[in-house]
Amino acid sequence: KQFEGLKELYGVFCDVVGSVDIDLECLSCQDLAALLRTWLGQGSHRKVAKDASIPAMVTHFQKLFDVAELSGVFPKMNEVYTSLSKYKNVVRSIQEALQIG
Repeated sequence: KQFEGLKELYGVFCDVVGSVDIDLECLSCQDLAALLRTWLGQGSHRKVAKDASIPAMVTHFQKLFDVAELSGVFPKMNEVYTSLSKYKNVVRSIQEALQIG
């Protein structure tokens, strides 16, 4: 019974992902989980962007950060986020040392 539910869930997920033109074949399970967490984190009051907006954002991100393959987008996002966090900590430390901010 659980397996049938899992198959149905996968079908629904493919429909949702297919509506925003993302290739499932090149994404890992971790990437798919992150994608779902992102969508769920948007809250029920927000709608998933339609048509070309998500693929356009992904393409733009790939160009900005020199990511050749779609499968490299999530790892690069994680890298960018980690770097940003480090830089924020450095700025915070400098502000504390200079007693500003």
